[in-house]
Amino acid sequence: MPVLRVFIVDDSAFTRKALTRVLGAHDEFLVVGEAASGHEALDKIPAARPDVVTLDVDLPGMNGLAILRELASFRPAHYALT
Repeated sequence: MPVLRVFIVDDSAFTRKALTRVLGAHDEFLVVGEAASGHEALDKIPAARPDVVTLDVDLPGMNGLAILRELASFRPAHYALT
């Protein structure tokens, strides 16, 4: 079974740790990175090459939807608003 590479973006360290723990308990997921802010996420995501990005909508400085729009401009076929 293919492994989904996941990147977690949330300003709460507790939430990032909890998601990492929950996803790490399943062989289908590999957490490849995390970020506490939108700007940090945009810096780290391209190198991490995730299949899935979890985004907190309410982040300091840049909200999750703005991050998603930026990601879509990098690789439009891979990131979409759903």
